[in-house]
This record gives sequence, C-alpha cells and structure tokens, in this order.
Amino acid sequence: MTNSLKVLFSLSFLFVYSMGWTQNNDTIFENQLYVKLKSLDNISESSWKSVENSPNNINSSVFPFGGFLDSIGLINIKQPFGKKKNAEKLYLTFLLEFTDKKHDLNKIIKDLSKFSEVDYSEPKFKDFEDYIPNDPSYSSCWHLNKIQANLAWDLGIGNSNVVVSIVDDAITINHPDLQNVIWVNPNEIPNNGIDDDNNGYIDDINGWDTYTNDNDPSPHSNTPAWAHGTHCAGIAGAHTDNNVGISSVGFGVSLMAVKTADNNGLVNQTWDGVYYSIVSGADVISCSWSSGSYSQTNNNIIEFGINNGSIIVAASGNNGANLASNPKYPACYNGVICVANTTSSDTKAGSSNYGTRIDVAAPGSSILSTIPYSGYDTKTGTSMSAPMVAGLLGLMKSFSPNASNEQLIDCMKSSCDNIDALNPSYASLLGSGRINAYQALLCLSPPVADFLVRVEDSCSGEIQFSDATLGVPSSWAWDFESDGIIDDTTRSATSYFNQSGSYNTTLTVTNSFGTNSKTIQNAFNISLMDGPLIETIYSCKGDSVVILSSDETNLNWYVNENDLEKLSEGTTLITNNIYNDTSFFASLSFDTSCYRTGLTYFPNNGLNSSNYSYLIFDVLSKIQLKSVDVKAVGNQDRTIIILDSNNNTVYEKTFSNFNTGIHTLELNAVLFPGNNYKIGLSPNSTVNLFRANSGANFPYVIPGMISINKSMLSPINTSIQQYYYFFNWNVCDAMCESERSEVKVITDDCENINDIADITLFPNPNQGAFTIRVPRSSNGSLTLYNMLGQELYKSQFSALVERVPIDLPFLNNGIYNLYIEIEGNQILKKFTVIGD
Repeated sequence: MTNSLKVLFSLSFLFVYSMGWTQNNDTIFENQLYVKLKSLDNISESSWKSVENSPNNINSSVFPFGGFLDSIGLINIKQPFGKKKNAEKLYLTFLLEFTDKKHDLNKIIKDLSKFSEVDYSEPKFKDFEDYIPNDPSYSSCWHLNKIQANLAWDLGIGNSNVVVSIVDDAITINHPDLQNVIWVNPNEIPNNGIDDDNNGYIDDINGWDTYTNDNDPSPHSNTPAWAHGTHCAGIAGAHTDNNVGISSVGFGVSLMAVKTADNNGLVNQTWDGVYYSIVSGADVISCSWSSGSYSQTNNNIIEFGINNGSIIVAASGNNGANLASNPKYPACYNGVICVANTTSSDTKAGSSNYGTRIDVAAPGSSILSTIPYSGYDTKTGTSMSAPMVAGLLGLMKSFSPNASNEQLIDCMKSSCDNIDALNPSYASLLGSGRINAYQALLCLSPPVADFLVRVEDSCSGEIQFSDATLGVPSSWAWDFESDGIIDDTTRSATSYFNQSGSYNTTLTVTNSFGTNSKTIQNAFNISLMDGPLIETIYSCKGDSVVILSSDETNLNWYVNENDLEKLSEGTTLITNNIYNDTSFFASLSFDTSCYRTGLTYFPNNGLNSSNYSYLIFDVLSKIQLKSVDVKAVGNQDRTIIILDSNNNTVYEKTFSNFNTGIHTLELNAVLFPGNNYKIGLSPNSTVNLFRANSGANFPYVIPGMISINKSMLSPINTSIQQYYYFFNWNVCDAMCESERSEVKVITDDCENINDIADITLFPNPNQGAFTIRVPRSSNGSLTLYNMLGQELYKSQFSALVERVPIDLPFLNNGIYNLYIEIEGNQILKKFTVIGD
C-alpha cells in the first residue's frame, strides 16, 4: 500500500448494485453491509425499544426479514448512527456484520432489495488518507504569510468556544503545542461512567475513539503511521503565541480529537467519527481522507451534519485527476467544502486533484506541523490543505459568531486570491482561488469604501476608477458626478465625460454586514478642446447615410456620447440603414509622441515556445500600447491578455488565423499607471511564439512612461536573459481628444418626388413657416410675391432630401404666390398666411 493510501470508504445507490457490482476487497470491508429501512413503521414499537436498549447487538428477529439474515452467516447487527432519532435517515440505517469467511455481497444486496421494507443496502467502503510524505528540510510556516494570517490576527483571533473537529487516524492530545487547545466537553463530567451531555458517548472529555469505542483519541505510537491526524490538528489550531513550536491559522480555536484508526494506524471508522463530531456540536469538521465510491449512508451523514450546523471540509485527493471523472468522497458530496492543494508559488501541487467541484485551494505543500508525541515535521498533500481551510473557518466564526454558515462560506470563497493566471492549465478548476485569511475576516465586517482615480487630469475625457475598499463588498455603486444617479455597478469602472470641468465622485459599497460610502471632492478634472462642427444630415427612412468631416480631417466616430469604444475612425462615416431620427458623435484627436522599446529585433539565438510566460512591466503614466511584434509558428488563433498586479484581466484581444512569420499586432491598449503588469497569452490560447534565449537587457525604459522589467518563465522564476514573445513595442502618450460633437440625422418619409409638377407645399394655410417637398437633392430658387405683385423674398435652395424648410415670420395675413424654379423649369404654388 502506498504512503498516500491509508484510509477507507464508499457507497452507492441501490439501483447501481441491482445492475451488478464488482466486489473489490481492497476498497470495501468484505464482511459488512449497510441496510436502511424505509420507515419507522417497518418494525414494531417493541422492536424499536429492543434496538434502543442494545444498539450494538441487535437481534435479527426484530426485522421482518430476520430469517433471511440468519441464513447468510450474520454474527452481529448494529445501529451505528442511532444517537439522534431526529436524523431519521441515519436512525433507520443498520450495519450488518458477517462471519470472516468470503461472502458474495453483491448477491446479498440483490436479495435484500426484494424485501419491501428495505430502502437500500450497500457495502461499507474503505477510506484513504490524503497526504504524501516528502523531504522534511522545509522548516518555516510559509503558508501563514501566504494566506495573510498575520494580518487577519490583527483583526481578531480564534475563540475557544469555536470547535474544529479533526476526524483522522489519531490526535496527540498531550502534545506541547496542542494540549492547551484540545476541546474539553463542557457538559461531561470526567470518569463518572455517565453520558452527562446525552450525546450517546460516555465520558467523552476531549473526543472519541470510534474504532475501540472509548474516550482516548491518542495514537498508539509516534511512528509515521500515526502522525497524520496530529499533523492535521496542528495546521488547523496549534497553540499560537505560546513561545512553543508553530503557529496556526485558527489561533485559539478548540480542537475536538476524533480517532478512527485501527490498531495498525489505518483510518477505519471515519464516518462514525464524522457522526460523533456532529452530535457533539463541532462547528467545523475536517476530513483529510477519501474514497472513490459514493455512499448513500455517508451522504445522509453529511446532510445531517449540515442541517445541524456543522461546516464539513474535505481534502480533494492526491491523484492529480479531474474530479469530474474521478470523484472523491466526502469531498464531492453536496455541501462539503472541497479543497485543492497549492504550493508556495500559488501553483497547483502536481498531485492535487482539480475540477469544477473544487471550492477553494489552500497551501498544502511542505507544511510544518505537529507530530506524535512532541515533534514537528513537514508533510504535503490535500490532507494539509483541508485543515488549513477548517482552521480558517474556525477563525472566521470566532470573529463573527453571529454570521450564518452560508455567510462564512461565501466570505471565504469571495475573498480568495484568484490564481488562474498562475495556473493556465487549470483555469476555473481550482475553485474560487487560494484562501486569504485577512480578506476573509474583512468580508465579515461592513466594508470601508475607498477608491483611486487613475488619472486625475484628462485631456481625452476618459477616467478610470479603481476600487480600494477595505473589506470585501458584494456590490459597488459609482456616482461619478455626485448627482445622485448611479452610473456604474462594477468593481472597477472606466467612464467618459464630454464636458470640461472638475467632478466630485462617490462610491458606495455594500455587503451582508453593512454599507459605506466615500466622496472625493474634485476627484478629477476634464479639459477638452472644442469639437468639430458638422451640419445636420437629412435622409430618407431606410437609407444609409454618408457623414463627412468638414475639412477632410480624420475624426473619431461614436454611436453614443459617452461610449468608450469607437464606431470607426476616418474622414467619413458610412452608416447602416437608418429608419428613425438619430445622432452620432464625432471628436478630433490630437497628435501624441510614440516611442519604440523592448527588444526591437528577433535575434538568431531563440526558439519556438509553448510556455505560458509573461513580460512584467510598470506603467508610469497613462499610455497607449499601440502594437507589438511577434514571430509565430502555425496558422492559429491567439489571444493576448494584459493582467494587472492582482492578476485581473485589463485587456484581452483575439487575433485570428495569423500564419507562420512575423506579425505586428495592433493592440491599442490604453493602460493606466500601475506596477507589475503582465502581458502574455490567455490560458485558453495557443502559444507557439518565438522567444529569445539570451541577449535581453532589462529593464527597457521610456522615461516617465513605461519600464519593461523582466520575463516571467514560471510564477516563481524570472530571467534577465530570456525574452518572451512580444518584441518592438510601440508605446504612445495617451491620446487627447476634443469634445464630442453631436451629428443629427433627421429622417423623412420620402414620397419619391421626381417631377416639378409633383412639388407640394405644406402646411397650407400656415403662419409663415412651411415646407416644400421637391425632387430629391435638387437645387433651385424661390421667389415670393404678394397679391399686388410685389417681390417680398428671394433665395436659392438645396433640398434636404426632398424637403426645403422655409420660415418667413414677417409675413402678414393674406394670400401669396411662390415661384419655384429648378433647372430652368418653374411652378407656382399659392399659400395662405393666417394669424395665431
């Protein structure tokens, strides 16, 4: 048996076994079966009294199918989970124990399914501990700083009233670094032979041994075979700030000790240990063991625990497998917190399982902790990650005792550090990320609003806002102009402002524990030059419109006044077909200076690479990264991403089907001041790009704009020589723009006037303002006479589509003659002016 396999367990639904089940003595207890009755009515009231009087030695005659049980070599019947009658599914579950001779359990299960009183029967599966022994040379608790436990302790430490149960092989309750934090059952009187707290266990002062059914959870020896549970206990809650040994994330929580191992140190009665923890009131239960088989009975125990207020945490397992195809239990039961293992560099440990079922990841590699009887050692595995999460949940419950379990779990998840960028092959398969104790505790408090304005003086109208709230909000409400109107509800926002001036900005943040707001007066200034002048455009409904700049100047064209993305750029905008009056917006851009930086050529000493590597750079002022050059191998799509210092994606663009050779990628990425940006390929993208093996001369600096500092070959290794993928950077000052001018497009229900004889004038009568409908886009002249033949008005016109609007407010009431001439042809239209 390998070191990573030391426990045992599993179960399945009845219909699985009715179709056939392959008996494997390495994964099951070959002489035991669970059987569950359908209801309390399946046996008589007197039979239930017999069960309650002797739950560990039940006579087969109490069951309607007792004769069958006697015929199959049964030696004992137990009610293993009968302490609480309100947990009815478990109360109705019995454990059948057979003689040691080989039994055909598959046939027995099939035969039991024929009895109407039987809901299901299933094997009792073995479980396996989830740790991997390693070189013990690592001697520091690196994981505590990684999860910011030290900052969390500044906010609050653990409370001994919060109980974290360690269900494992055994726990050294007199270890110098554990003895003062071991749970003491407050409702049990020691050694009086009475079950004082009525939980079904006599004299369980510090916990229980479910294998020998006594109150001593200690290991039998200090050999490695007995070290697993004590190691897990130290990770979750070793005595901290006591000048002895190590520290633990739980820092003051109590540890319930539950031994489940047999005489060889192999975990055996694990689920009895989970059940004991539940009925004894554990707030959090840590399970660093697993089985590859589903069990309905074990799932019923999980449901019972969750419904009774316990949070159950489990190791995901150390097979390096995707849980979607290789599930592990209890980690994959609904409601269990499933934990993956990460290293000191926030990468997934090679052995750790992964998948969409993972809830969170936690350090579990080379973790220093307690071992029997008074020693310390390092171990690796998801077994180490699970108690770290359990200890954090205990710390969180201590900090916020009135928070619901759902709130605790939600905060733990939402406060995780996203590590997808460091694990491109496992993006979205490591849960919410790596736990962060400090942020988790902040999440349990009302947030304190704060934010940054990345550029305080803008000549483009574009401003980026970045949340800097202390705590973990669940919602954000930005009022950019402090006018009471919510403008954005994302965490970090970018907005455009089309009027010069100084603006006040308010951010309101909220979580389950409260709301807070912050207003910055004169948060930013906008200084824009005057926009272009473009006359109103008239169009027939359904036509495409061509809009021209007045002097053939390149303009930026936008659909809406405050859009961040341009519709197009150039001297002309050609629209789609327009059916209603609408507007577009146009602005002028002003020249900026551009510079080249980075390694500007492709050296000979390089090679094609498929690694997900990055260039790390700082942005010193707002810039536009216009383009970079790459050298590709293969005709493939490639997605370029830029990450900020928190590994949030701030830019992403896919370039389709570019083939082998050198390509200039037009990024046009606007970046705001900040350190430790990363540019690389998306985790879901093909790479196959050229990297230089040597010759890089970092840093590459454009003073006051950008500094390209190093290559990141992996999350923990950097290079001053190798240069990855992105050559010949074209970096420009941030573009300035003018105000955006509105260009109105007025649509008309055109009547297809083709001849001068079809010209109409309306309304008639009018008050001196009217419209002449003429052939489309025609040019001509108008001459107006009164009835005395006096000329009152004369002008030239160019039709707006089919319309010529006229406004003559000086006309008195009366009848007038209007002569309309187009291309030498003339027509007379009479109209009447009437008073108001």
